[in-house]
Amino acid sequence: MQNNNAQSTVEYLIIIAIIIVIGLIVAGISTNMFQTQQITQTTQQLKGQIGTGGISITDATGNSNTKETYFNLKNTSGETLTITKIKTNDGENTYKNQPWIAGNTNTIKTTGLCECEKGQTQKTCNLKIITKTKNEITHTIEQTITIQCEQNVTPTNPQQIIQPEYTFTDTNCFDASKPIIPICTLSDLNRMRENLEKNYELLYDIDATKTNTYNEGKGWEPIGTTTSNPFKGMFNGNNKTIKNIFINKSDLNPTGFFGVVIPPTIIENIHFQNVNINGGEYTGGLIGSMYAEFYDWTGKSLVNNVSLTGTIKGSTCIGGLIGSSSGDINNSYAEVTISGRGNYKGGLVGAFLSPGSINNSFAKINLMSLGSRSGGLVGSSSGTINNSYAIGKVTKISNSGGLIGWLYYGETYNSYAAIEFIDADKTNNGGLISFYASGGITQNSYWDINLSKYETSYQGIGKTTIDMKKTSTFENWDFENIWAISPSKNGGYPYLQWEDQYK
Repeated sequence: MQNNNAQSTVEYLIIIAIIIVIGLIVAGISTNMFQTQQITQTTQQLKGQIGTGGISITDATGNSNTKETYFNLKNTSGETLTITKIKTNDGENTYKNQPWIAGNTNTIKTTGLCECEKGQTQKTCNLKIITKTKNEITHTIEQTITIQCEQNVTPTNPQQIIQPEYTFTDTNCFDASKPIIPICTLSDLNRMRENLEKNYELLYDIDATKTNTYNEGKGWEPIGTTTSNPFKGMFNGNNKTIKNIFINKSDLNPTGFFGVVIPPTIIENIHFQNVNINGGEYTGGLIGSMYAEFYDWTGKSLVNNVSLTGTIKGSTCIGGLIGSSSGDINNSYAEVTISGRGNYKGGLVGAFLSPGSINNSFAKINLMSLGSRSGGLVGSSSGTINNSYAIGKVTKISNSGGLIGWLYYGETYNSYAAIEFIDADKTNNGGLISFYASGGITQNSYWDINLSKYETSYQGIGKTTIDMKKTSTFENWDFENIWAISPSKNGGYPYLQWEDQYK
């Protein structure tokens, strides 16, 4: 009987052990299955982040006349991608962030990369196409492509043409033997100072960030430094952009991308972005001093179709575009922050002198100054201002005006100011013009009395904010060819029709 009980006990223990082992095996299998499932799920998630395919180039054509190349590319990744850059050995093009849906074919335009020369039928290039996913994961696709070179080619049936935001090329193209010397790189820009009487044209956008390392950290050396060593050539920017010019020379007079220019200088079709300039007297983002004929030179210098954004600091005669000018400025603007001690500061020009003129131009200004005789558009004026305006803020100033700080025989027509005065002297400022020393004419020009909190000005007409946004307010203004008003532009204040090109 005891033996039977012992045998039963042993058999029971064996059964329990078997059950435990089977349980462990099942648990292990389940764990492995769960882990496998987790790995599979993670793989699928990564697959969605990294992309399973890439970019396929279906064809490419190069315009041997304009040096532009068009690539038809298809998104084969299975997800939305954004192209950020295309690189070759020549340089790179950077693109704005535009989502590109899976399966779509778009045309990418490049400039300065894989250029077809005249007479070429084909050209082979090594490309690096840099993309990112919606989760900000970057991927680089490298591909060698043969380009079909043609004259005056246009892309065929693109869904859209993706334009480069800016181009940077390492290839110099400076050739002093040409009547108009080409500029391709920052090094080429520097070489302009070798001959200050030549004519130049910019062929590519240039990122000038490296200027913050120039001259032991003092930055860019202005082109044309004195009246005896000025720039007096022509610079055509071809509507290209120069970014990130840096100058830190508070003892340098005058200061700007150009230092001193004299007639017959013409600077046109160029756009500066994000300048950072700290100079002394006569400081401007574009030019320190632009002189004219009463210095015994013939004619006037001209600035035409020029724009500039950034930060400028200096002492006396400081302008967003030009520190001191007696030349002509047409269809141009500055959108800047200006600060520093001293007098004569203006959003566009610090000291604006006869016989100069400002036409169809404007300033958007954040002016902070402990000096006086400053204005939203110009600090002082003895020249002629037509169809121009200033919008923005001025802080801690005295004897200053919304458009002009100090008027001396100057003339102003069809212009306005919408300037907010902050922590300013309430007795010595004017909504449009602070004061005039002698003479001066102002016709059909206005300021916002609500925004400025000034109901007085030495000349001009004060209007409420509501009236400043009505075409009927502006007597004899040309709203067919020059001016326009839209709720989506300038907060409803008038703007110049040529600004529509920058939509």
